[in-house]
Amino acid sequence: MSLDDRRSAAAARVTLTLGVGIVDEMVRLRTDSRLQDIVTVVASLSRDDIDRYIAQHTGAAVATTYALLRTAPASLVDAAIAALDARPVRFADVALIRAERAARDGRYADALLGFVAAADRGLPMFSYGMNYLIDRLRFYAMTGHSTAQGRALNLPASDLATASSALERYQRFALFTDFDEAVLTYTGLDPEAPDNETLAPSDFSTSDGMALTPGEETPHGTE
Repeated sequence: MSLDDRRSAAAARVTLTLGVGIVDEMVRLRTDSRLQDIVTVVASLSRDDIDRYIAQHTGAAVATTYALLRTAPASLVDAAIAALDARPVRFADVALIRAERAARDGRYADALLGFVAAADRGLPMFSYGMNYLIDRLRFYAMTGHSTAQGRALNLPASDLATASSALERYQRFALFTDFDEAVLTYTGLDPEAPDNETLAPSDFSTSDGMALTPGEETPHGTE
């Protein structure tokens, strides 16, 4: 991940590099809101292509599976999820993708438990995951306020209440998330307390505003 210094400070953005060219291109297209171009790229991928990309890099594997989830046949999505499950990762994104797949398949009880489990893993790597998480938790929270709807979907009241609590925790991050960015990006000075606060000029050193003020110990005696 790197800061694109070709932009002004006011328009700086995070550039995510996953080490797999075509996956990096899909992430860039998503950041530029060129969704139809992503559909075209995904349609050109073979099963062997997908398996190879997923095997190369964990971040690329997650990004590829998000793209498949939006545009590819269910069989390809399921194969990608199985490949992700085989990797020793505990990202919230993996649980989110699996839960979203269950929701789209009409397995609402499995999806509910999956989204709650994903919330317990922490913040997702990608903003797409935050979008799915908030939308689905909001749906389940609203369902929890409707006894008839909850009964119709055969969802336990205790699980719906857990989803509502998870929504409260994550809503504070979603409120300050930039959903135009691929990688999860939100504002604030404390990663655990997002808000609209920004750094003052006095928080930076005089080195052209590019470095934070050094702490008590300065490496190699530099200032």
